[in-house]
Amino acid sequence: IAGAFWLKERRGDRALANFERARREYGSGDLSCVYLTGFAEANFLLRNLSQAKQSFESVLQKCTNLRLRVGAEMRLGDMDFLQNRSGKPRYEKILGGNLASQTLFHPTIFYHLGELNFRDQNYAQSQTLFSNYLKHPAREPECTMMVNKRIADISLALDRPVDEVKGLYLAVFEH
Repeated sequence: IAGAFWLKERRGDRALANFERARREYGSGDLSCVYLTGFAEANFLLRNLSQAKQSFESVLQKCTNLRLRVGAEMRLGDMDFLQNRSGKPRYEKILGGNLASQTLFHPTIFYHLGELNFRDQNYAQSQTLFSNYLKHPAREPECTMMVNKRIADISLALDRPVDEVKGLYLAVFEH
């Protein structure tokens, strides 16, 4: 529980220490996949990407809990995204399943896929994904601002009326 608290507080160093200890002391019980996921997430937050990747891949191999598996797949896609590789295949694999349950805990998948489609100039798909992100109740404030900016960028790229585009950019600036 302490490790989860530190993850929420974005204190990867403390979370890592807690999950390492739990994994070492209770690693063979029913919660071993939770500890492994926490260990991987703490390494991800600390940007120990090689250790995080190895741990998330272990989650995919060893664990049956759908939520943990989706989270691991999402983070592996995030690592690809952070390293300027396309996380698109991993994200699309997640969306290929049961959309409602898969995105319930990981709404940023809409943001990341929207951004990747925007970079590929697939504006219609990008706008749909960004709109899905904005509808999600558990969205991140930082991502929300970027999504609104991208929607304005899409409107500009699609030659929408200038007043509409200005309004969208002003709305972003005001937030």
